[in-house]
Amino acid sequence: MEENSVLRALRKCCRLICHQKEDRCFRIRGYLFPVCARCTGILISFLTALLFLTLKIHISLTAALILTSVMAADWAVQFLKIKESTNTRRFITGLAGGFGLSYLYYYIIEYLISLF
Repeated sequence: MEENSVLRALRKCCRLICHQKEDRCFRIRGYLFPVCARCTGILISFLTALLFLTLKIHISLTAALILTSVMAADWAVQFLKIKESTNTRRFITGLAGGFGLSYLYYYIIEYLISLF
């Protein structure tokens, strides 16, 4: 399907954060997502974590590290060609990793602010 100018602009903008390999991107009704499955999960979980933080719902630093490690492990296994990941697994580990990363960023920022 032919992309309209808005989708082309979105895809171009998203190149800054994602490799956009077509075989790793979801499609809906023939339209290719502007980011890969893992980045889709990460972006969704960033928004979810922002909502949780706004509601003052926190997870521990340990939990944040574990969630981030799940995504890193899936990436490493695929990168080392031990086992090819699937878009479903990339999306799920992206959700976990993005949520963990969000809280890691929060804890780092909180720590830096406490220094002043």
